[in-house]
Amino acid sequence: MKRITEVTPADEAKIVDAIYAEIDKVRDRMTTEASWRVLEQHFYEALLGRRTLSAAVVIAWADAGHPAADRAVRRYGAEILDQHREGELFAQARAQIVKILLRPFVPFPQGRHVVANLMRDIWLPALILWVARALGVPPTRSRTMTAPSGAYFVSKALHKCGMDLSERRLNQLYWERGRLVEELEASMPLVPASVLPAP
Repeated sequence: MKRITEVTPADEAKIVDAIYAEIDKVRDRMTTEASWRVLEQHFYEALLGRRTLSAAVVIAWADAGHPAADRAVRRYGAEILDQHREGELFAQARAQIVKILLRPFVPFPQGRHVVANLMRDIWLPALILWVARALGVPPTRSRTMTAPSGAYFVSKALHKCGMDLSERRLNQLYWERGRLVEELEASMPLVPASVLPAP
């Protein structure tokens, strides 16, 4: 596909409007609350055995005070009790779940936390790449490039939505997209080695 190097103001407005419409569809799924809920759902599914992540690890994270793990264990424990399925649990897991259910609720932390922008940091690099491919522009650009980039158009659309993320910040999110898993892992509480699955 031929790369575009110039865009008229009218074409830029059309492109930004199209991206704005896509952002508007998912805006409520890019919030901090939504990001924590996605992680909570991931942990809940691990407790149900639908993920490769060990249920024992999720319970240990909840016991260590991780908010999303805490909520997932509470949800799982409440469902097990409500359905009278306590007998399905190992005695140790049952005791840990009861302990978690009895203690005060762990709120989602305020301020900067890697999970706070999880959905944004997953979705925006994907949007930048989609825009770049659709328009035949590079996903990002350096300061010396004059041709527009996917990040440039996404930044304009975000500004129109009232979200001020500069092109430079979007470039950074795009370049660092592969580090998200490492950052998430680093944010998790340490758990005893005995809880971790064998390598």
